[in-house]
Amino acid sequence: MAKEMAQEKEEGALVIQVESTKASCAGAAAAYLLRSIAARAGSYAPGIEERMFDELERLSIDLNDVERWFATYNEQLTYLGYRFMARRVAFRTAGIVAWVKAGDGFRGALLPTSARVMHPDEKAPADHAVGLISGGDVSKRNGVVMVDPWPGAGTIAVPADLDEARREPRWAGLLFFWSGYS
Repeated sequence: MAKEMAQEKEEGALVIQVESTKASCAGAAAAYLLRSIAARAGSYAPGIEERMFDELERLSIDLNDVERWFATYNEQLTYLGYRFMARRVAFRTAGIVAWVKAGDGFRGALLPTSARVMHPDEKAPADHAVGLISGGDVSKRNGVVMVDPWPGAGTIAVPADLDEARREPRWAGLLFFWSGYS
């Protein structure tokens, strides 16, 4: 797994980069989403919680792993000033994109996908996932962007075949959102 995580200052704003991985896409995408949502809320200050986010990136292979990680660390994150909520859903892509867009950076979605559809030219593992987010450090791109931790993908426009890629995992998803203030 190539570690490409970095925080930089760009015109006074915190830039969070996606970790590239072929093994734990769900964890890498979820960690990016949570960091970005916290940055948008003005609460992200890399410190002790980075150990938790790093564990999420390394060990979370699928949606179930991310959900278990969230249940394990949510109380500690709340104590540190992070007001995250998560909800497991089975909604079609268009509805999730609209929900994420309406959140203006305070909402994100983790979506399991078929790697065969998302990366047809490459040998991809069965467990693949992407994230959706808007606002925050991606606001220059207008609207919702897709975060794909697969090496070389990064943050890109939401592809037309995303709904097809979500068919195999039966449109499962994990929605993250910020609740309250810190």
